[in-house]
Amino acid sequence: MAYSDNVQRLENGKSYVFRQANVDHIDIGTDEDYTVPLTSFFRERAKRIRH
Repeated sequence: MAYSDNVQRLENGKSYVFRQANVDHIDIGTDEDYTVPLTSFFRERAKRIRH
């Protein structure tokens, strides 16, 4: 349990830093196809930037 808690804490910290820096980020696992999440990410980002 301590390992998963530590990983979650680190992920939360990373997300916080990205939000504070106003930097977009995307989580893609090495065990999955990257095209679907990457395509979705750029579509959503484009919508946000246009408005």
